[in-house]
Amino acid sequence: MVVGKRILATGAAAAGLALALPALPAAAAPAASGHVLVEVIDIDETTTQEDFCGITGLTVQVHDVFHGRESYTFRGADSIPYFTGTFHGVSTFTEPDGTTVTIKANTVTKDQRIVENPDGTWTITSQSAGGFLVIGPNGTLRDPGMIRFQVVIDPNGTPQDPDDDVFLEDLGPVTDSTGLNETGPTFCSDFLLLTGRA
Repeated sequence: MVVGKRILATGAAAAGLALALPALPAAAAPAASGHVLVEVIDIDETTTQEDFCGITGLTVQVHDVFHGRESYTFRGADSIPYFTGTFHGVSTFTEPDGTTVTIKANTVTKDQRIVENPDGTWTITSQSAGGFLVIGPNGTLRDPGMIRFQVVIDPNGTPQDPDDDVFLEDLGPVTDSTGLNETGPTFCSDFLLLTGRA
């Protein structure tokens, strides 16, 4: 489902999270442009990851708590669905000795532009704004601000039904993140820094 991919393309992707989001119910195609609420998502799960961030033998427990509210606004004569989502998440990475690194993210993501490509796929430009913190034993890294990014999806022949969209490609950022940018290029670089390994 493309919505999960859009979430991962925002702050969650920067953190390296793998959120297993449920599929959304099919949105009924509206007769005219309008607003349709799709779903509220709540996740509270714990997993383990071995050889975390490339450190041989390091197994961490990952506790993800995530709340999201997603909707579509159907725009234009063709009622093309534009995505809007608000997301609040906390992920805690705990080492066997009790050392923890925590990610806190609060974002609003909105589709800004949808372009139909010659092959029938869509290039979607989205904007995500909010706050992102990575907290560990050696301090806090902050990344508030806004970023624009693009993804390519296949609407699968049913443009008004986002449930069956197929995610094809993450084209990455269109603009750099605005505001204070203390986080590194990957979550692992932040993890190593905050745990004194870098």
